[in-house]
Amino acid sequence: MALVTLSGFPSSGKTRRAEQLKAYLEQKLQENSENEETKGWRVSVLSDELLSIPRSSYDESRLEKPARSALLSAIVRDLSKNTILIVDSLNYIKGFRYQMYCAAREVGVRVATVGPARYPLPELEWNQKREDRYNDATFDNLIQRYEEPNSMVRWDAPLFTVPWSDETVPGEDIWRAITLGDKRPANQAVASIAKPPSDALQVLDQTTASVVGAIMSAQSTLGGSGGTVSLVGIVHYPTSLSRVDMSRFPNFLGTSASLSPLGKRQLLKA
Repeated sequence: MALVTLSGFPSSGKTRRAEQLKAYLEQKLQENSENEETKGWRVSVLSDELLSIPRSSYDESRLEKPARSALLSAIVRDLSKNTILIVDSLNYIKGFRYQMYCAAREVGVRVATVGPARYPLPELEWNQKREDRYNDATFDNLIQRYEEPNSMVRWDAPLFTVPWSDETVPGEDIWRAITLGDKRPANQAVASIAKPPSDALQVLDQTTASVVGAIMSAQSTLGGSGGTVSLVGIVHYPTSLSRVDMSRFPNFLGTSASLSPLGKRQLLKA
C-alpha cells in the first residue's frame, strides 16, 4: 500500500506527528470501509522504541549499524500491499532512506516522506527533559550529520514538511499521495529474482531427454529427410541432426533461445 517515512532531528516531535498521522489514516480507512480498493487496509507504525533499539545505539557507529539493519529488516518484513507503514525513526541518512525506497519499490507500494520543520532549539530542551534521552555529544553529532530530505530526489518525494506551529499533519494531502500517487516500478537493481523450484534441474533433464528422444525417433522413421515432431510446441528441423547437434538442445530448453547455427543447420523454436 504505502511507506511513509518520518525524518527529522532528535527530539523534534516525530513521534507526535506519527501518532497524528496514524489516527488520521485510520479514520480515513474507516470512512472508506466500503471502498473495494481500500478494504482490508491497515495502518502500522514501526519505531526504535517498538523494536527495542535504545538511544545509546547512536553513540557509536559500531552500535548504530546493527540498529539500522534491524530497522530495515522490520520494514521489509512489514511492507505489504494492504498496509500503510509509518516509520518513526531518525532516518537522518539519505542513503538509508534510499534503501527504504528501494524496498518499497520492490513490493510495489507508494512512498511519502514527512519531515517536522525545525523550530529554533527546542530539541535540546526537550532532550534534556526526557528520561530516555540522547547524551549531549550524541545529540550534537546527530544534528551535525543530519541529511535533510529533498523533494527533488525520488526517494524523498513527495515530501511534506510540517511547520512547528501546525497543530496536526496535512493528513488529506498525505492520504491522496499514498492512495492516488504514482507507483514507481522496481528496476532491475531492486527487483527480486524468482527462485526456480527445487526440482528444476531434474525436470529440465527429463524434458530434454524426452524431446531429444522424440526427435531422434522421428528422424529414424523419416529417413533423415526432415519434418516435424509434435511436442508441447512444434520443432522444425530442416535437415538431419546428429547426437552432437542435439547436445546443444538443453540450452535451447533452459533459456528459451534458439540454438546457435551449426553451419547451415539450425533448430528453430515454433
